[in-house]
Amino acid sequence: SFAGNGSTLSNVGKTLQVLQSTQATSNSLGTSYATTNLAQAITISTSSNKVLVQVNVYTDTRSQSTDGKAVFKLYRGATDLGYIGSIACEGGRLQTMAAMQFLDSPGSAASHTYTLYAKKENGSVDLHDSDMIAEASKSFITCTELVY
Repeated sequence: SFAGNGSTLSNVGKTLQVLQSTQATSNSLGTSYATTNLAQAITISTSSNKVLVQVNVYTDTRSQSTDGKAVFKLYRGATDLGYIGSIACEGGRLQTMAAMQFLDSPGSAASHTYTLYAKKENGSVDLHDSDMIAEASKSFITCTELVY
């Protein structure tokens, strides 16, 4: 908390840069984690800054009768940052957008590339499919550098 008008506050949630990449090439998922070709590089100005990674990926479970599920992981370079979300459909087709967020502390002032990986746990699942109901077949990843 603070008193007054806040005019002397510093280093309070300042955004330094926002970068975004899109992907529209359809990608059918296999049963092992693989890149979705959705990636964004960002160069961090100081080691204490954080990166907010936001991913919106269009998914299509193609089967009309089989359950479909996609599971997503995020990587920074070769480092597996772990599970960040999933999308599932029971017994039918689902076309939707999965939205995921991850706040990372890369720990170094350098260029870092964030890449979304995915696999199917069952059914048939496509990503970035041009046959989406939304008619906006591009998935996207956004990296925002934040001062902490």
